[in-house]
Parts: sequence; C-alpha cells; structure tokens
Amino acid sequence: MRLHLQLRDQICRSAGCTRSAARSEADHTIEWRNGGETSLENLLILCTSHHHLRHGDRWTYGKEDEDGTIVWTTPTGRRVSNRPPPLPGRPPDPPRRPHFVDVPPSF
Repeated sequence: MRLHLQLRDQICRSAGCTRSAARSEADHTIEWRNGGETSLENLLILCTSHHHLRHGDRWTYGKEDEDGTIVWTTPTGRRVSNRPPPLPGRPPDPPRRPHFVDVPPSF
C-alpha cells in the first residue's frame, strides 16, 4: 500500500511542498481514531513537518475532486488547493480554465 501511495502522490501533498514521497509519511484523511479506514482512498502522503502541522496546529484538509485535488484550510480560515502531479507514464491533463467567483462588470 505504501508503494502505491508513493507512486500516486510522488511528493508531500501540502501546498507548495516538494519533499519526496519516499521520505514522507502516510496520513489518514479521516483520522483512524475517528473511524477512518486505512485504505488508499483515505490516505495521502505528507512530509514529517506537514504531518505534525496537520495534527498539531488546527490545519485541516479535505479531498475536493475525483482527480485527487485537496484543499487545505489554515487556522485563520484561508483555503489553498493542491492538485496531485500526473501519474508516472501518463500524459498530463490539459490545464483547467480558471474559475472566477466574481461577476464581470456590465458595460
């Protein structure tokens, strides 16, 4: 299971972190003590620093899309998304069009 996680995630899944999955830890999205399963769907790779940050400083994350995108929420409420790298041997997906929440001005 660990090898599958390393191949799937490749790097720490915290936004902006590039530490290798081979030097990182598996984390339960829904914590094991809260009934979270030890399964590929409920695990992702975090480096040691981000693993401790997630469990100690009120940082949270959740899976947002079927493509594996996760959204981190900081203790102040800021949300940062992180899309996984393409799987090895698979061509990258085309870039997504930006999604804007605001409405353009009417002229």
